Amino acid sequence: PPSERFYSMGICETGLADALANIGGIIVLRQQWPTDSSTSQNRYLTALQGYWNRHWHYPSLLKPPAADLYHILDHTYAHLLSRLPPDRTIITCHDLIPLMVEGYEESFGGKLSLVLFRHSVSYLNKARQVIAVSEATKKAMIDNLGLFEENITVVPDGVEEMFFTAETVPDISKSEGCEYVLQVGATAEPYKNTMNILRSFLLLLKNRRGHIKLLKAGKAYTREQQDYIENEGLAPHIQYLGFVEREKLPGIYRKASVLLMPSLCEGF
Repeated sequence: PPSERFYSMGICETGLADALANIGGIIVLRQQWPTDSSTSQNRYLTALQGYWNRHWHYPSLLKPPAADLYHILDHTYAHLLSRLPPDRTIITCHDLIPLMVEGYEESFGGKLSLVLFRHSVSYLNKARQVIAVSEATKKAMIDNLGLFEENITVVPDGVEEMFFTAETVPDISKSEGCEYVLQVGATAEPYKNTMNILRSFLLLLKNRRGHIKLLKAGKAYTREQQDYIENEGLAPHIQYLGFVEREKLPGIYRKASVLLMPSLCEGF
């Protein structure tokens, strides 16, 4: 649903639906969800609205047409299985990070988010088959949820064609000829290890000759991280790109000296 703002899931859904539609004899129908109508500036109220949509409102809107196969693309919506025929439904599980990272619930939605997450993933046991995006996620489901190995199929995430075919490499850095370390994605979640990225970059600046920058694409830094950047004098060496258009991503990756992703846990 658009209100979730899960950009990675949107890319995954579009790529999968388009690829399946190009296979002869397959008709793909996509569930249409309402757009977000919430205008609250309070993050707690916004979070509660999100929980309400995901676990009560959206399931009530699901009236699936007759189909040979149903696919729930995101395991956090696995509870939609209650409104689908389990023997003809598969679910993709991307990760079980909230169950595996200590203290996750304290920094990301509180205990309510963890309770609702456990409720959703409990439906993975009821699906005809579950797709895991890696052997690591398959093992996590067996260890944490008791799924049987024969009910899990590993299908790794794909890479978009543009990452192989793009010929032009735009210079997105404002500093011509500047080397840069690239950080992409979320920042608030503790498993992304963002504070240690900043500490490491500070050490790099102190021990390396030449001009180098940290380019950040995606979510903005948190208040705590921004305070650290200001206090340590890192601001002139960090360039925040915001959300980058997809067609520019291959160029950003290719021109980076280093892609930095020291996550403590990832499903893929």
